[in-house]
Parts: sequence; structure tokens; C-alpha cells
Amino acid sequence: MVESHQSHKMPLGLRLSKLLTPAALVEAINKASVNVRLLDCAFVPKARPPSYKFGHFEADPNDESRQAFLSAHVSGAVHFNLALATHATDYEKFAHYPAEIFEEYAQLLGLNSDDHLVFYGRGPFGGMLFASRAYWLFKSYGHAGGLSVLDGGLAAWEEQQMPVVSTVNAHEAVFVAKKGNWRAKTEPSAKTVSFEQLTAAADDGTCTRSVDNCAKWLLLDARPRPQFEGLQNAFDPSKQMPTGSHLPGAVNVPSTELIDAESGQFVSAEQLQDLVVKSGINLLDEKDDKILVSLCNSGIQASMLATVLDAHFGPQIGHKLRVYTGSMLEVQARAPELISEK
Repeated sequence: MVESHQSHKMPLGLRLSKLLTPAALVEAINKASVNVRLLDCAFVPKARPPSYKFGHFEADPNDESRQAFLSAHVSGAVHFNLALATHATDYEKFAHYPAEIFEEYAQLLGLNSDDHLVFYGRGPFGGMLFASRAYWLFKSYGHAGGLSVLDGGLAAWEEQQMPVVSTVNAHEAVFVAKKGNWRAKTEPSAKTVSFEQLTAAADDGTCTRSVDNCAKWLLLDARPRPQFEGLQNAFDPSKQMPTGSHLPGAVNVPSTELIDAESGQFVSAEQLQDLVVKSGINLLDEKDDKILVSLCNSGIQASMLATVLDAHFGPQIGHKLRVYTGSMLEVQARAPELISEK
């Protein structure tokens, strides 16, 4: 059984993997050593309500994401709501807050800087979509403690006959009674790329606003192959439609191929390496110092790709990984002419 501590301690010598099986998570929780905190990333995408205000974190108890959390979650988990943790702009659905604002949300969840955070989700892609987005959020702010995701999400947990609850206690409230001391170590720009950065000319003149053949970036497009190849449209019909389907120089590493069909978990390091090689690139080339920019439509699938790359190859390429959170929908809105390749 999983103990329902508010925070769980782990011996200093024990280091959790970035990808956890249900059994490994239970073992870590029951070790009762450095603080292990569970974050349920249940999220139902929808427009933010009219009452939404920048930097305000009042949660709607009738929110569908909240209701999904309440229906079944791991005991001791708190609900991490992506719609509250990020904000909307003219071009982004889930833009990162300045560090001091995000800190407030993390503290309201009762999180501390030395906590080891474990994210899990549910639904398509083995529940890894929104868990990965949360993982990359905290990585972008330089979380001082460890970060992990429950591989396969809540479905994997339940398949192993692990217990779930549909009630909340004081520690599982929308915002816990005692605020945490969590602090950001960096601004999110440390692990993300903006439209302005991506489209600016390199200092050495090796690339232009077309982002074509830029020596600075390697663009990893995480959208499904049909979207990348222009066989399926995912662009905003209310905006000017681009002539192509992807950015020049981008390579496709589809999110749909990052999850093992049988297990519902992330593919292995070997399978991921094979997938990347099939895309025509060698991410592990130590001589290649290009920044690896993961993108998709709105930053969610891009975060999943960045997370699995970080989990499997973090020591080799983690320092080069970035997510373009605005992704293709921002490019379409601001410079559709850049989407010129098919």
C-alpha cells in the first residue's frame, strides 16, 4: 500500500529515475526520505473562462480538469492545473509566467524547493502529454529538487492494481493550507525559445529570418507525420494559411511514435535513438553544438518530446534541449510565410 504522507523523504544516496514505474514510485514513497511530491496533471483543454485574470489562481471547483482529478487520483497527489500555471497571450495558449508569478502558484500547491516532484497524467499518449508539459515548466524555472514522470500515467498505476482515491484531504485541496517555500532558480527562457529568438538573424550571419539552414538551431518537429507532411491540417482556419506544412530545415520526430503501443509507456532509449536516426540526425554527436529546439502546434507535444529526450539522454544533450512553446500556431499567426516546406 502507498502511505498517504504529505511529503515523503528519500535517503540522500537514492536518486530517482526521471521515468518511474508504478513499483518504483511506491518504493520511493515508502522509503520516507527526501520529499517526494505527487502532482496529478489532469487537464481538459478548453478556453479560459471570462473570470480569468493574469496572475490570479482562483480555481473553479466545477472545472472539468478539477473534476477529472477528483474522479480518481493517487492518494496524496495535488492537482496541477496547466490553465492556472500558465497564461494566454495573443499567440500562445500556455505561455510561461515570469518566475516570481509562477513561484506563487507552486507555493500555493505546498511545494518546496527541495521536493522531488513526480508528475502523472491520463488520457492519450499514455497520459504523458500534460505530465510532460508540467515537467518542462518546472525544469524551465530551474527546480532545485529532482523531477520525474510516472511512465504510462494513471493508467499504468491502475493496471498494477495500485490504489486510487476519489476524495480529498487537507493535503490534496486545490491549494494546501500551508504554503511551500518553492523558488524559481531561473527565468523560463533558460529552457525555452521565443519567436523572436528563433527568427532573429544569428550573430555570425549564418542564418536569416527564414530559419533555413541555421547553424544555431536544430528544429525537432514533434507533430504527427501527416501534419508535418501536409496531409492533415492542424493550422488555425481563422488565420492566413501557410503555403507549406513545416519550417525549413525541421526534422520530424513524431509524438505518436514516442509511446509504445503495447505498454502505453515511453519508448526505450534504444527505440528513441532508432526513431531519431530514421529522421536523419544524430542527436548524440558530441561535435554538434546546435541547440535542439522541440516544437509542435502549441508546445504540448514538443514538451513530451523534450521530456523523453531528457529522460533518456539528459547527460549527453540535456543542456542543449529547448522547447518553443508558441510553436507552429504562433508562427502561423505572426509569420505564416516561414512555413514554406512540404
